[in-house]
Amino acid sequence: MAALSIPMRIDTINCIISAFVAGSLGIAALLRNWKSRLCISFSVLAALVFTHDVITMVEGLWKLNPKAHIFVMLLMGVSLIAFLIEVVPSQQAFLRKWMAAYVPVLVVTYLFLSFRHTARIDLVFCVIAHLGFIVPVSLWGFVLSRAQRVVSLNRERLRLKYALWGSVVTLAFFVTDAIHFNFMSVPPLGKLAGSLYL
Repeated sequence: MAALSIPMRIDTINCIISAFVAGSLGIAALLRNWKSRLCISFSVLAALVFTHDVITMVEGLWKLNPKAHIFVMLLMGVSLIAFLIEVVPSQQAFLRKWMAAYVPVLVVTYLFLSFRHTARIDLVFCVIAHLGFIVPVSLWGFVLSRAQRVVSLNRERLRLKYALWGSVVTLAFFVTDAIHFNFMSVPPLGKLAGSLYL
């Protein structure tokens, strides 16, 4: 039987690095304090990033149906909001409203994905799910900026400031991924930037 050959393209290498970093940090957070809601919510987010990267690699090898990919991408949005609630507890009421709006989207998506579709429709929905992740990411930046203005401790304000600007820089690097997947010769640096941000 022939050995499995994994094409080592730049996007494949990025997925491997991102999955390794996300998995390692998720385990490290639980080892640090497995009773902390902050550590648990971060570990769940890291586990979903790990799952997303593994699914991305597997899809590239065997051209599988992207339904699992789509649903994991949407779960990452919910998980990011849940983690943000623990990072900035002062914004909990505001964020829970967004969480309540996001859950019905997941339910509708799950029902939609349970039906059989053409490959083109699944691909379009996959693109929409990735673009939809801009919503929780934008919410992340907005809440960090909002919390930074009202927090009293200088140390806490500095922590939120670094987290905010780190997310802005990371999001800017993800533009290279979009350009790369439109078949332009630009190296995709988004996943590497995301790994550094984690």
